[in-house]
Amino acid sequence: MRGRFFDLRSAHGAKAPSGLEGASFGLGLVGAKASARFIALRDHIKVPCILDSAASARSIATSATPLDYSELTGMLGPEIYHRDALSLGAAASLSASCYIEAHDTAALEAVAESSSRIDSGGVIASVALDVKWLRNDAVDELIEVLRGISRPVALTLGGQFNPTDAHTTSIPNLRRIYRECGHVGLWRVDVLVGFDAMVHGALFAGIGNSGTLRHLVPPDEKPRFGGGGGRPAVYIPKLMQYFSLDTLTDRWTQVGGLICDCPVCEGRAPTWMAELSEGMRAAAADHNLWCWLRLWEELDEGSSAERASRLADRIVAAVEAHTEESERVGALGAFKPSPTLATMAKLAALTPEAARTPAP
Repeated sequence: MRGRFFDLRSAHGAKAPSGLEGASFGLGLVGAKASARFIALRDHIKVPCILDSAASARSIATSATPLDYSELTGMLGPEIYHRDALSLGAAASLSASCYIEAHDTAALEAVAESSSRIDSGGVIASVALDVKWLRNDAVDELIEVLRGISRPVALTLGGQFNPTDAHTTSIPNLRRIYRECGHVGLWRVDVLVGFDAMVHGALFAGIGNSGTLRHLVPPDEKPRFGGGGGRPAVYIPKLMQYFSLDTLTDRWTQVGGLICDCPVCEGRAPTWMAELSEGMRAAAADHNLWCWLRLWEELDEGSSAERASRLADRIVAAVEAHTEESERVGALGAFKPSPTLATMAKLAALTPEAARTPAP
């Protein structure tokens, strides 16, 4: 499990991804029907698979009810679910932990204690919480609780859009968690945050195959959308960012788009997918996967320090590329780095040694 990226796919209709193989990668199936979907796909999966029931997307944690297995085993208890997952051939399964709201220390501690007590192998403790836990006034408490969990941890950040955009302390404090808690991986993130996690010492990273799996909307909130017109977002490696197909089609109408040589695009700009009447989301998902697999191959050489340094250089170049691309399309600010990308670039530029030195 250590050092693996997991391609996260919804258990509803997921297909076994092509091209996902090797010692650095795995698959994650997310949703209450993850076990059933794994049974249907397991003969075609070439990498370890983790099952995530996504209980944190359905229920708020309290000190009295930190876990929720009601949709999985009824009253039979968590051990049945996790032992069944192993018997099916899954590499591991996440605990059915509920979503932890900001400042609710009692719920956080209850999730940690209950996940640690599950009497089964192959369990990863799911800790899904409001991104406000990464603020400076809360992260010490979070780290103390994470240290006390006796099994691997999948940390999921909750919030609308990209949670790490909400606070400039998110990335520095995530890096601190990786340094001080060597058994913590990051779950339901995008390429940028996932790569940053892996070069700074995270146990693993789960990169969402769709927008809904790249962050977690709190169960008591309705998802807000960024005006993408319902079309999927595609990853642009040069810019290290996702853009909706509608946005790219609009901004590249006059000048043509950046060419992608992944096996899906085959030398076309990704906007070709906007013309599909069927299979648009599947094409976007495959494009995104191929892009980050190839990008990691370019970064994954040498020592941990060398990987961190190469990623930092790519991040700085990506910020500059946003300005260049805006100039190319003739519209100032047409392409803007996300707050997370901008924060990482500042960390690399202002404190290069601190920003680029990964956990031991």
